[in-house]
Amino acid sequence: MNADLNFRQDGKIVIALSGSIASGKTAALEEFAALGAETICADTLAAKYRKTLKEKLKAAFGTDDKEKLTQIIFKDPQKLKELENMIHPLVLKEAGEIIKATDKKIIVFAIPLLFEKGLEGGFDLTICVYTSYKKRLKRAITRGTSEFYFERCEETQLPMATKAERSDIIIFNEGTRSDLRTKITRLYETLKK
Repeated sequence: MNADLNFRQDGKIVIALSGSIASGKTAALEEFAALGAETICADTLAAKYRKTLKEKLKAAFGTDDKEKLTQIIFKDPQKLKELENMIHPLVLKEAGEIIKATDKKIIVFAIPLLFEKGLEGGFDLTICVYTSYKKRLKRAITRGTSEFYFERCEETQLPMATKAERSDIIIFNEGTRSDLRTKITRLYETLKK
């Protein structure tokens, strides 16, 4: 593993939170934040860099529109790799800076492509938010994600079961937000000890 991708810090518990599309990573991250953890979202940082790199994106892909970029990168694996090479290093660098700068002892970094990018070794703990395919598809469509986008994500990422198998902890998220909150609160209290 590249030394730059080691997010561990003395005196802190640095956690990678993963899962498939619409599994509840954002909801879990919000619950950790409400309990007092430092939280970082790779998707939020990537969206920020898509804005700051508008001109580079237009030059490389002919557009900076998220939907059009999605169509392009899902049809061409080389274009996907090109986009990732532009954005991922910036996301990881900023996340590392946040982790170093925070005074909080528990840091949770939501990374959808944790295992796909081989980043799991750089954390003290890995957590997978696990939700069934059927429930995730329903959630995705309810929140306005196209079935095309959902299916492409499924095809380009590791299966949910593989992510769960490779994680230190699995949070099953088949119930309500309140159920998820209870599970995360219990876990957070254990981590604080």
